[in-house]
Amino acid sequence: MAAKYFVKKRKNKILYTEFFFAALASGMLAYIYFKLHPAIALSVGIASIFAFAFLFFANGIFRYLFSILFSLGWAFLAFFAGHSIETKTDTTAWVCKPSPAL
Repeated sequence: MAAKYFVKKRKNKILYTEFFFAALASGMLAYIYFKLHPAIALSVGIASIFAFAFLFFANGIFRYLFSILFSLGWAFLAFFAGHSIETKTDTTAWVCKPSPAL
């Protein structure tokens, strides 16, 4: 009996979310530091989405640097979320309670 395999196109939702975050940051930085008009800063943000996507798929070095940068960003976000939860509840004290034998 032959097995049926369905080939699905990969959906890179997290990748495009990272492109959006990077474009949002570049638009905000263009507005804050370069004192650009908000409409021009928005245009810079929209153009940078396409620039990040093009560079990501065209350049291997940019792909690795972009991936490492956002992996570190997600790790810091998780660290700060965990640190925020740890200081507000006693749950970690219950889970990480040392055994009486120590």
